[in-house]
Amino acid sequence: MKNESGIPSLARDTFNDLSRLVKLEMRLAAEQVRRQAAKKAMSGAAGGAGALFLLFGLLFALASAAAALAIVLPVWAALLIVAGGAVVLGALLGGIAVAGLKSGGGVVPESTKGRIREDVRWLREKSS
Repeated sequence: MKNESGIPSLARDTFNDLSRLVKLEMRLAAEQVRRQAAKKAMSGAAGGAGALFLLFGLLFALASAAAALAIVLPVWAALLIVAGGAVVLGALLGGIAVAGLKSGGGVVPESTKGRIREDVRWLREKSS
């Protein structure tokens, strides 16, 4: 009589159950990542559409300002004044952005770089 409920059989069943559990956990994690990515994509699309409407609103505001100026000035002068103001504002904001990007250093803060260097030094001392 062969005893199928011995330790090897129990170990095989345990391994099979563990293998199945790991596969199911990985499938669940992949599904959660997929759902989260879909949510992020929808949020990004809504943000892009919102930015587009903000741009249209800004353009209409500039056109309205030009139309208001055109009441007292020639149309070409009103358009030129509004365009000049937009260019000056854009250049100012661009300059502020460039200065901010140059002054902040790198993406990784210096304190983090220092800690990483210290950790690498410590690991080299311990491995020697």
